[in-house]
Amino acid sequence: MASRYWVGNGGNWSETTHWAEISGGSGGFSVPSSLDNVYFDTNSFTIDNQILTISGDIVFKNIDWSLINNTVVWSGTGDIGCGGNFILNDLLTINLLDSDWTFGTRMPGLISNNVFNLDNATFSINPNIIGWSLESSATLDILSDINLSTTYLLIFANDSGGSATFNTNNYTFDIAGIEAYGLGALFGSVGHLILNSGTSIFNIYIQDATSYRFKGIEFGLPNAIGAQGLITNNINQSTFNIYTSVNTKCSIWMAQQSGGTGMGNINIYNDGGIQFWGVNCEETLLITPPSISEKTFDFLGYNTFDILNINGSYQHIIKLRLPEYHVPPYTIIANVASLSYLDVKDCTAMGAAIPFDDTDGGIDSGNNTNWIFSFPINNINWIT
Repeated sequence: MASRYWVGNGGNWSETTHWAEISGGSGGFSVPSSLDNVYFDTNSFTIDNQILTISGDIVFKNIDWSLINNTVVWSGTGDIGCGGNFILNDLLTINLLDSDWTFGTRMPGLISNNVFNLDNATFSINPNIIGWSLESSATLDILSDINLSTTYLLIFANDSGGSATFNTNNYTFDIAGIEAYGLGALFGSVGHLILNSGTSIFNIYIQDATSYRFKGIEFGLPNAIGAQGLITNNINQSTFNIYTSVNTKCSIWMAQQSGGTGMGNINIYNDGGIQFWGVNCEETLLITPPSISEKTFDFLGYNTFDILNINGSYQHIIKLRLPEYHVPPYTIIANVASLSYLDVKDCTAMGAAIPFDDTDGGIDSGNNTNWIFSFPINNINWIT
């Protein structure tokens, strides 16, 4: 095990002239290995706007940028393997192309517990997906707010036979979406990810309209074959705010085999489309009235909410539908329901709130169970 200190302002990670054994020392030492601690400090960069480039995969045990005093851009192409702490700095901008980050124990000498401290570092990932891969028995702790509002965050335990833990420690995430699962779900084995999100707030900004994939929230693996894949501890305390715009798409997915608690409050804003699939929400689903004339939400399978708060208006109708090519019905379960100006089709309502009361401007478009409406579809006389 050795320590490596960066010196000499900007350069390429692979250049030995930039690696010293002590802070401010002479360069010429080997590039960091998976056993080495890496430091960027007051002696690494003496002027602003320096560029650190990687041109391939890199590994290290711990990395610490907390003591730099000048602005730096970390750019290039390559994956990152970290066995310990990953501590950044608000003077650092990370602009990496196609970069996946692995935290864990598989490489020799790496430790299993990880600290990820962004300290408001700026990220620009292209394409806009960043993967945090946790090896068996690894624990990844978040120690600062995450500001990745244009980036989809993919977190997974990558060992089919072991488990890993991701702790948000109640920090706020500004992201374009989040997906969390364990590879055990693919192989029917015990390998899974434990997600502890506590009172974290997830602000999710949907970016485009190309598809539902890599948009929104996916907890568990869509093609899982019976293993847990994900254990969601205390996410019923978390809040999920989803911001959409006209013609954007996203999904909220929870694998039926996931263990642990259901989600906390889910708040949907603006005018984009959302697909709910097997969602378990132990708090409130709030859907605000759209600014456009109508807005459609797709539902698949069984979706459970403690409180439903879905209200359109006379000129802004909210449609609840089954996606095309799927066999009806879909099921919505709720204990309390506040509903108005909904146009509903193919829905079976269940739970303490039945019958779901949509008599304030509601439209029955057919094949609904345990609902009451203002208008059956065949009684509406449209004025043209």
